[in-house]
Amino acid sequence: MKYRNMFLKYYAPADGDGADGGNGGNAADNGQNQGGFSQADVDAAIEQAVNGLKAKNSELLGKLKTQSEQLKQFDGIDADSMRAMLKQFSDEEEQKLFAAGKFEDVFNKRTEKLTGEHQKQLQAKEAEIAKIASRAEKLNQLAVNGALAAASGAVGVLPESTKAIQALAKGVFVTDENGAVVALDEEGDVIYGKDGKTPLTPAEWLESLKEEMPNLFAMPKGAGAKGGGNPSVNQGRLGGTPAERAAYLAAKYNLPNS
Repeated sequence: MKYRNMFLKYYAPADGDGADGGNGGNAADNGQNQGGFSQADVDAAIEQAVNGLKAKNSELLGKLKTQSEQLKQFDGIDADSMRAMLKQFSDEEEQKLFAAGKFEDVFNKRTEKLTGEHQKQLQAKEAEIAKIASRAEKLNQLAVNGALAAASGAVGVLPESTKAIQALAKGVFVTDENGAVVALDEEGDVIYGKDGKTPLTPAEWLESLKEEMPNLFAMPKGAGAKGGGNPSVNQGRLGGTPAERAAYLAAKYNLPNS
């Protein structure tokens, strides 16, 4: 009735003929009003208006329901804290994921990014450590070779035997934390000299090596005159040219060729 009265109010004719005709101002006669609209026309117009309102109302209710469901994801989250958190996002993609409530995706994205950064830092550290270790090894070898060179002259090491001596000493002598050259065994313990108290020195080690491998050292004067046999027997071993002796040592003790 409310919509019908509104329709009649706004769609009735504006002239004053409606008061004539002996009807006493009656708005309807045999199913028609003064404007010529039938009751069916009025009902159809009202139904159309009501259906439009119902459709709009349903649309608004649907949007409201969707928004309410989205807001449930943020229950217990302070709005100020959320705004502060949004400012910390590094890109627009993370903001969209967070706004959609896909917190796990945001977490995974952040974790992947942090893991990548950590991996880069770790690789840089490993490269730096390898570089330092390589430099330390070179310094260690220089110190050991220097100590061997200082003791070689007195013991009589042949010049062509220097590399062989250095190769043999590489598994024995190292530098300690103070930079001193010390001899260590396979367990990493200090090797002591003949007195059992003093650490083995390069000079003492060379003396012991001289007994085992005399061909690395210069022969005393007159020592080669003994024996009188065929001198070619020792060629390439204890005798021979420096090149032959070096080749013999490299083959016998698996040393690098000079």
